[in-house]
Amino acid sequence: MKHLIIFSMLILTIGSMGCAKKAAVSKDDSELDSADTQSSDPNSQSTDSDDDSSSNTYGISYFDTDPASDCPHPHVVENCANGWCEIPAGCYIWGSPEDQPCRGANTENQVQVTLTQSFIIQQTEVTQTQWEAAGFPNPVPNGVNGDADVGQNKPIIYVNWYEAMAFANALSDKEGFERCYDLSDCTGSIGSGCSEGEESCDNDDLEDVFNCPGDPHVHENWYACSGYRLPTNAEWEYAARAGTSTATYNGDFENSLEYGDVYEVPVLEPIAWYRSSENGNSLHDVAQKQPNRWGLYDVLGNAREWIDYVFNGYSLATNEGTDGPLIDPMGIKDDTILRRPLRGGFYTSYACRTSVTNNNEDSSDDRSLLNSFRLVRTLSLKK
Repeated sequence: MKHLIIFSMLILTIGSMGCAKKAAVSKDDSELDSADTQSSDPNSQSTDSDDDSSSNTYGISYFDTDPASDCPHPHVVENCANGWCEIPAGCYIWGSPEDQPCRGANTENQVQVTLTQSFIIQQTEVTQTQWEAAGFPNPVPNGVNGDADVGQNKPIIYVNWYEAMAFANALSDKEGFERCYDLSDCTGSIGSGCSEGEESCDNDDLEDVFNCPGDPHVHENWYACSGYRLPTNAEWEYAARAGTSTATYNGDFENSLEYGDVYEVPVLEPIAWYRSSENGNSLHDVAQKQPNRWGLYDVLGNAREWIDYVFNGYSLATNEGTDGPLIDPMGIKDDTILRRPLRGGFYTSYACRTSVTNNNEDSSDDRSLLNSFRLVRTLSLKK
């Protein structure tokens, strides 16, 4: 009964967090300022933002919104309520150009992607309060940073890929949607964390780590589930970009930026927690930096986010077995590969790895002080 009472707080908690802080952002491409106008607002845009060649002071470029184009991206309009933001279906270019600083040579090859179904996505990473409201114990206090990483509004960490799925199922149950994951064969405890002071742990370190055999997906087509789930690789990047075609949703890195550089990078300062002089060495509350144009906070920096996808070290196109164009990609299905992508970087990521295109990865059963997640749910179901 106690867990049911606690869990009843979950939806209210999620809603109260997501829209608490608003930055000055343009709501729609139709509201953009003149291309000749200089602005200190990193999210301000030019009237020509429908053209990929357009940019503002920060060098932001945008995908084509012409419906007659080969790859039409919808106009970006912030549509968020109760901690969730709606992302309409559309087309974009996944990956990065070869001249982007610090790009992953094997993971960021560009490919055209069309997502045919709209979805909602959490406005922030799942917080420790939201996690506990679902009836799960908070593993953070036992972590290597102790109380420094503990906070009601800080992202939940020390949870693995399967535990993120358990949270998704719990939220689906609460709201009356179908479960997207079958975790009936899983063993171990959800939220039990690592041994005191450990930065990470997996099933080889602790027998009690939550772990699942085989493929946990209920649907062969992951997009066809009506409940809550982890985003696919393509969905996450599409949502993180918010219509932009640059290294970050605030613009490109300077060409001189190199891996290992530690200084305040102007394009990242307004939008991300990363390895810079102001950052410190612990988690930050969500929604303290400026969101992207969809209204999403912390897609870059703070904590990296689990993705529902198989990571084999190659590009999205290689994972799909074709150079594209791709439609609703899900990647290869190989239960022998247990590495899963993590996107967005974290609070000690080097600046040049804090991009919307950078791919990290980890074992699906690994709990880490770096790993968190946010959920999505398909809106326009096409089975």
